Amino acid sequence: MEYIDVKTAAKRNSLSRHSFYKFVKQGMPHYRVGKKILFKQGDIDSWFAQQFKSETNDNDMNLDQILKKAIENIDE
Repeated sequence: MEYIDVKTAAKRNSLSRHSFYKFVKQGMPHYRVGKKILFKQGDIDSWFAQQFKSETNDNDMNLDQILKKAIENIDE
């Protein structure tokens, strides 16, 4: 599995680099090589699924609401 940097992770997941730095502080799995932060895409996918599991299991929520909730969590 390949390791990706913050810039690549942000681009692949349509989020900002700033968001990924906040996710690291919130416990997203990552690897440090010196000052560089690296991720595995599978770890990112698993972390998102775990963090937002309750929202995705709620039948009344649609995708827009789930994304809105995820973005709100970034600002916290």
